[in-house]
Amino acid sequence: MKSSSVKEKNNNKADVIVIVLAAGKGMRMGGEEPKQFADVCGRSVLSYSLETFEKHKEIDAIIVVCPRGYKGRVKDICARHGIKKCRNIVAGGDSRRDSSEAGVKAAVEIAKDSDSIVLIHDSARPLVSSDIISDNIMLARTVGACITAAPAVDTVVLSKDGKTVESVPDRSQVWCVQTPQSFKLGVISDAHAFYCSIAENERPAVTDDGGLVRLTGKAVAICPSDNVNFKITLPGDIERMKLMVSGK
Repeated sequence: MKSSSVKEKNNNKADVIVIVLAAGKGMRMGGEEPKQFADVCGRSVLSYSLETFEKHKEIDAIIVVCPRGYKGRVKDICARHGIKKCRNIVAGGDSRRDSSEAGVKAAVEIAKDSDSIVLIHDSARPLVSSDIISDNIMLARTVGACITAAPAVDTVVLSKDGKTVESVPDRSQVWCVQTPQSFKLGVISDAHAFYCSIAENERPAVTDDGGLVRLTGKAVAICPSDNVNFKITLPGDIERMKLMVSGK
């Protein structure tokens, strides 16, 4: 009986897991609650990306990282929209990296092995396409790590003081980083562990998971994005999303 139950548990392990980061406060939106819970055409922003991952055939499990006190809200969203792949809802941390680490630790509990694929996606990018998801999974399997990014369309300048131009990088070499960012589980777990091993006062500023992996010296591939995978940051972005969702 014991070996049978162990086998059943192993069969329930996930090979491709999505961590949806929905723990941000979205202060620039100016709303009464986090932007991932804002209403767009009768449903929450968060529900759109969850539904896309739910319908994707390669996705085995979803983990949602949300603000403390919002687990019940996320459960209601999952129930209302038939999100059956959601295996865990965990509280986020004080920073994006802390929230990512919480999600990765939850993924370790349900992953098949260290080669399982983990996609980390911002809930503020609700219109991610199925093609981008598939391309991320493929690149993560072959390279071990990838980020979604779009080539810069505007000239980019660097300024140290925010008042004068210091330099102008070659635009053809500049990419705007997005999510999902995808990794073999062992790669992203090791990256978090390496970052935490650095003395706190010596840790470099890292704003994304690809940056964590680059600190370990591993290669990170680029998955080209589209113009639909934009990030909701300001109130006007909600209006843009409404127009896209309604087809007007």
